Amino acid sequence: MGVCEMTDNDRMNAYIWAARVAPGAVPLLALDKGDEFVWPRIPGQTKVYRGRGWYSIKGERMAARASTKTAIIKL
Repeated sequence: MGVCEMTDNDRMNAYIWAARVAPGAVPLLALDKGDEFVWPRIPGQTKVYRGRGWYSIKGERMAARASTKTAIIKL
């Protein structure tokens, strides 16, 4: 198994952890390219998922990296 691969148990634990962070939250790994989201505890600034853990603020080109287990609220 490679470094970036997650087992089914790891994925299930990521979803459980995200649900504990905020109601309706899912892990970043649940998104597809182009999906929009906000951080659960910092609402207001919409971000766009770029794939492979990369995201950017909506309307901007500069991207940042987040863990695939990061909790987000999908829009």
